[in-house]
Amino acid sequence: MQFALCGFKAQRKGKCMKGLEFLYKGKEQRLFKRRAVSWNALLEAKFPDYHGHIDVKIVNLSAGGALLQSEHIEVGNRHLVVTETKPDLTLKISLPEMMLKVTARIAWYKVLSDRRLFEIGLHFIDFNKESSVSVDELTKIMEAKSEGHP
Repeated sequence: MQFALCGFKAQRKGKCMKGLEFLYKGKEQRLFKRRAVSWNALLEAKFPDYHGHIDVKIVNLSAGGALLQSEHIEVGNRHLVVTETKPDLTLKISLPEMMLKVTARIAWYKVLSDRRLFEIGLHFIDFNKESSVSVDELTKIMEAKSEGHP
């Protein structure tokens, strides 16, 4: 069943918004501004009886989460999503002076079969509380790092 929100004239002209479109029409859905980046990082997964990590590339980042790409969705032989016991996840970003560690959970993932990659949508538990730098500051640090500046 679909819902429409519009008057009689709009219905006749086919200009009704269906479902919940009216809530989203023209609005940005994200709570935090995304930054397009291309950084290497590690996604650490801790299961009750095993822990390990996978190499990931951060494609975009915000204080609310990140979009990752990886060749793997398993740590060892344990799948990060399709599992009875969800692992504790930490995204680790190497900075010149320290290792930034942010607790996260997987919001979604999909297979990019044409590129043989997985896209992983991460939700940060509390980036602002765990991080000593803002996303803007982190972006500046990583840009300087890639340009070879200290």
